[in-house]
Amino acid sequence: MSGTGPTWPFPCPTSWEESAAAARVRSEVEQGLPKQRPRFTRTWRLMRAQWAIRDRAPATYEAVRAFVDTQLAGATLAFDMAHPISGAMIRVRFTSYPQINASAVDPTLTIAGELEESFT
Repeated sequence: MSGTGPTWPFPCPTSWEESAAAARVRSEVEQGLPKQRPRFTRTWRLMRAQWAIRDRAPATYEAVRAFVDTQLAGATLAFDMAHPISGAMIRVRFTSYPQINASAVDPTLTIAGELEESFT
């Protein structure tokens, strides 16, 4: 589900892990199968993403910081991005400020963070 927010301006993630939030209540019973029911009316997916941008130039670093700090209000707002497997546009938000890493020997700027996507 995408919206009318900012769109992630960088390439597709180079690493992606995805899982669903624990959204059920399970009750053991004296006999028979345990009972289960939904915990929430809506649930969300949890993701870990890493982007490796092959340009460690100061302008690239500043573009990443400007997008996260300005467009996402310090990583608090949701944004649209292409799902790296399906290609569909999804609306996600960072759960905390993403990590930005650079190496002195590798000309790659790495961005890593945890995301969440709401769905019904």
